[in-house]
Amino acid sequence: FVNGCFWHRHHGCKYAYTPKSRIDFWQKKFDANVRRDSMVKRDLQNQKIKQLIVWECTIKKMQRDKNYERLIIQQCASFINSGESQLEL
Repeated sequence: FVNGCFWHRHHGCKYAYTPKSRIDFWQKKFDANVRRDSMVKRDLQNQKIKQLIVWECTIKKMQRDKNYERLIIQQCASFINSGESQLEL
């Protein structure tokens, strides 16, 4: 998955801000997204499907820093070939 930090509420990320207007609307939307993400993760885990989540902020940093990009690609490749079931970058 490639998750947008805003929509999927990347904890501690500057891109996961809450708009200043219609706060109740946005909070309900964000809460529903987080609940759905949690259910999807659990369902995939129950099916023994590997889950690689790359956050929007990681992609943005990869675009600015080629060394970081190589590191993330290496981590993705290692994860794919590992016995691990989940990785978030």
